Amino acid sequence: MQAMPQPRRMGRVPISSGGGDMVFSLRKQLLFGFLVLLVYSGHYALLNTATLLNEYGCKIEEWPLLFDTVLFLPLLYYLIFRPGLKDFLFKTTALCIGGIGFGSFAIPDDSKILWQDLENVRPYLAGLMVIAEFTLVGWLVYQT
Repeated sequence: MQAMPQPRRMGRVPISSGGGDMVFSLRKQLLFGFLVLLVYSGHYALLNTATLLNEYGCKIEEWPLLFDTVLFLPLLYYLIFRPGLKDFLFKTTALCIGGIGFGSFAIPDDSKILWQDLENVRPYLAGLMVIAEFTLVGWLVYQT
C-alpha cells in the first residue's frame, strides 16, 4: 500500500526560508538611497539658495560636500551593509565619482576652488575602477 501524500499547508512562509533576507536587504538599499538623496538635496539647496548659512549667496563653501562625499557616505554605507573590503572599496570609489559629478553640477563655477582639481581626477578614477573590474572578472574566469 502506498503512503498518501501530505496535503499542502497554506499560511505564512517561515522566516528561516530565506525570503525575509531579500526584503530586509531591499529595505536597507532603499534606506541608504534615501539618505544619499537627502544629503545631496540638502547640499544642492544650501549651494543654490541665498541663506544666512552661506552669507546670502556670497560665500559658498565646497568642503561640506567633499566631507560628505568622501567620508560620511562611505562610512554610512559601511555601517548599514557591512560589506567586505573589495566591495567597500568599489562602492566607495563609485560614491566618490558620483559625488564629484554632483558637485561639478551643483557648485557654481565662480565658487569652485578645490572642485576644479577633483573634476580633472574624476575620469582617472572611473578608468581605474573599470580596470579593477576587468581584473576581477579575469581573475574569476581564471579561477574556474
